[in-house]
Formats: sequence, structure tokens, C-alpha cells
Amino acid sequence: MRLFVAANLDNVLRDEVHAGAARLRDAAPGVAWVRRELLHMTLKFVGEQEASRVADFSRSLSALSAAAEPIDIRIHGYGAFPNFREPRVVWIGGDLPQRLSALAAAVDEACAGYGVEPEQRPFRAHITLGRVRRPLPREERRQLEQAAQGRHEVLHWHVESVELMSSELGPSGPTYTVVESFALGGAPHTR
Repeated sequence: MRLFVAANLDNVLRDEVHAGAARLRDAAPGVAWVRRELLHMTLKFVGEQEASRVADFSRSLSALSAAAEPIDIRIHGYGAFPNFREPRVVWIGGDLPQRLSALAAAVDEACAGYGVEPEQRPFRAHITLGRVRRPLPREERRQLEQAAQGRHEVLHWHVESVELMSSELGPSGPTYTVVESFALGGAPHTR
């Protein structure tokens, strides 16, 4: 199964992020925009794993989540990887509080213990909004960048849990399923 570790947005925040990105979607219809219900922050892409390994990942994630505390993140500012001249991923970014950076590093280290390749790039707090499957025409890139530079609200996110997720690719896009949820510091949370 194809696995990743994520912090999932609650429904209110998902609605706010999705609504806020409407002008970007309007500016660049050539981007494959992420469906509202799939918005999340990836902490670690694990990749293909045998189903029998899920218990190993769950044990590690449970331990490190219990040792972490809930995290407050300010979400603001749109961007593109690598940039708007050649965008491949369009995102909304967030502050990188030390707790989030430490959590991402702990998740990466735990996964490396099971043979998953460690991250070579520093963790960047972002929520993917869209993926560019084919090069965008110059005018569409320009409109996308202008829309991204427009006024936007600062959103506040109180992260209380992380989830081990499975991803199943299909003709109409991916389907994500929560395999298991882990409260940060034992904090109560609801989905």
C-alpha cells in the first residue's frame, strides 16, 4: 500500500483554504487542483509498503506523537515549487514553528528506521493546492502569479493529531484513507 504521514485540516479550515484559493483556480484552469476534501500537510511521503508493515509504522508514530505537543500554525502566502516561472506545485504556506520542524524530523527519522529514504531537502510547511501536469502557457503563469500575490487572510491552525494515510491512485485522482490517527501529546481530537 502507498503510505504517507499527514496533518489533516479540519472541515472549517479546509473550507477556508479552498475558498481562499478560488482566485488561483480561476487564474489557472490548466492546473490539476486538489479537491477540497484532500487538502492536508504532508509530513512524510513513505511510499509503497507491505500491509504487514503498517503496525511497525503505527507503533513508531504513536510513540513520537505522544511525546509531541499540539502545534499552532499560521497559514498564509501562496507559492509554487520551484517557482512561478516553471511551476510544478502550487501551495499555500505556513510558519514553521520549532515544534512542527521537530515533529517532521522525528517522523522522517522513524520512517528511516524502516528503510524509507530520509528526506534530503529541509521540511517546508505547506499545503499543496494544485499540481502542474503540463507546462502552462505564459499568460496563465502570469495570471497565476498575480492571483497568488493578491491579498489573502492569515488562517490559524491548531494541529492536534497526525495521521498515517493510504493513497490509492485512480483515473479520477487519488483517494486518501486514514489508516490510523495519533493525538499529539494525548490531546483529544475529533475529525
